[in-house]
Amino acid sequence: MKILSSIPNGKDTASVLQYASASTEKYLNDFLDYWRDHKSVRTLKSIERTRNGVLFHVTLKSKNGWVTKTVLDNNAFFSAAIPVFGGMELWRVLLEEENKTSLLSQLERVGVVRINRTRMLEFGEEDGPVSSTSMSDLSPKQFQILKTAVESGYFDCPRRMNSRELAKQMGIAQSTFLEHLRKSQLKILGQALGSNSA
Repeated sequence: MKILSSIPNGKDTASVLQYASASTEKYLNDFLDYWRDHKSVRTLKSIERTRNGVLFHVTLKSKNGWVTKTVLDNNAFFSAAIPVFGGMELWRVLLEEENKTSLLSQLERVGVVRINRTRMLEFGEEDGPVSSTSMSDLSPKQFQILKTAVESGYFDCPRRMNSRELAKQMGIAQSTFLEHLRKSQLKILGQALGSNSA
């Protein structure tokens, strides 16, 4: 499941746009039935549905507050799609250092908080704010190879340069080039699709 948008409505309710997918239609129906009957759900409405996926709007109530409101109240920003695994939401938050302590203390009132990683970003870095989103897990070598492939037209149709030419240009073996390129693609696609295998 992914949270695509979350908007707090007052202190104890929120309007949330979510997407869920399952391997079978039965699992998807079971998930929707469970979610519809959940104590925090006021309303749930399907917007668009396929055999194995559903886009839906849900109105939630909570006496403990909302992550979204807490993040916004602390002048922070977060990614639009928040993957959910085993009941845990993975939020990527960009904020000023001076607001960090306040944000964490307020989030602890909302629920259990665990920090996976923090990183300082400097504007003007080569990978800049992009690294706070889908590029954050790439190694420097993976990032450089992916960047070179994009800039050299490897992904253009038809390709302007192939993997052999790019590997030669970078002074590495073609197999090394392809390994790093595929790993970077897997990490980015895994994050985009909400897979925890990336």
